[in-house]
Amino acid sequence: MSDLTKKAFANLRNEPHLSTLADGTIWSGDFKPSMHQRVHIKMNNLGEGRICDFFTEAGYKGVIVKLDNAPKWHRQQFPEGHEAHNKAWCFGIELELLDPRS
Repeated sequence: MSDLTKKAFANLRNEPHLSTLADGTIWSGDFKPSMHQRVHIKMNNLGEGRICDFFTEAGYKGVIVKLDNAPKWHRQQFPEGHEAHNKAWCFGIELELLDPRS
């Protein structure tokens, strides 16, 4: 991880919207993430999808979202067969929960 990335993550630790999950990772969203939740990805206009997995980077919890309709640029960048085809790796601050019951 670059020094710039480490500094950015360190600065985020002081933000009031952060919470620590049961596994000790830090979550930057305003909802507790769980499998199959429907979310809207604000970042890069990626759109809507469902949480299909999780990852951890520098102590922060992230989610992998299976996109309903990935933008053309995303599909071209990650063609059919690539692990990121129709998926996006995001942190909580980049997401909005669409349906709290999902």
